[in-house]
Amino acid sequence: MPSACYLSQIPSWRTRLTFEAVGWLAVVLTQVFYIPNTLRILRTRDVRGYSLLGWLLLFLGLACYLVYFASRGDPVGIVANAFGVFGAGFTAFCIWLWRGRDFAPEPGNSPVPAVPGQ
Repeated sequence: MPSACYLSQIPSWRTRLTFEAVGWLAVVLTQVFYIPNTLRILRTRDVRGYSLLGWLLLFLGLACYLVYFASRGDPVGIVANAFGVFGAGFTAFCIWLWRGRDFAPEPGNSPVPAVPGQ
């Protein structure tokens, strides 16, 4: 009688290797998320539209995950959440530092719409 689960037919080292690779791919993909946000904030110092509370909650959640994965000795979880804690913490710090600040709009991004005929 064939097994109902295909994964049970794969040798255990292949299963571990496959899931390990998926985990590392997830680390790369989720950490890339911070790059455009952080670069935009550093370039413009404009943090309007970013929620300080949201980024602090993300920071705390990732810190909890980091403690959890460290207690289990899971290298994928440790690396992912260490980078996540840094990214979320740095972004939250920038939002806190530059919130409520007046800024000059980037050239070509004037908040005043062009009036036809002028």
